[in-house]
Amino acid sequence: MVSRTATAELDIVSLSLTTYGIAGLPTELGKKVASALGVIEEAIARYGPSHLALSFNGGKDCTALMHLVRAALYKHSTDCGDATGSSAPLVSLYIQYKKSFPEMDAFVQKSIAHYDLELVKRGGPMKQGLQSFKDSFPDIHAIFVGTRRDDPYGDK
Repeated sequence: MVSRTATAELDIVSLSLTTYGIAGLPTELGKKVASALGVIEEAIARYGPSHLALSFNGGKDCTALMHLVRAALYKHSTDCGDATGSSAPLVSLYIQYKKSFPEMDAFVQKSIAHYDLELVKRGGPMKQGLQSFKDSFPDIHAIFVGTRRDDPYGDK
């Protein structure tokens, strides 16, 4: 279980240990978490943490992905000799749509401090928002996007 302090800060050490603990389990979930972490670790190794971003709209898929990315970034920083596991804010792209849910917008705003996000808002649809982001952040070489294989819009 990931713990939080009284100020609701994320305990990144517990998050990382728990996530990698799940990845080490001989279960279907463990295999899927290990596979996802492998992809994230490959991106970190290939591009470097400062050249990565996360698409984050507060939904369950990208929130789960954010946990995985945060865990992998923490592990990477400690593996590179940073005993504190500190990392820079995670650049995060929020594609805004005209018909957003106020509760989702509130969760996104709360997540900025909680997960140490540098949130960049762009208008939708996704393709135009990604292009606008890419034009504004040329040093970002890869963006993590959380979607399910069975998402009806995941292939667009």
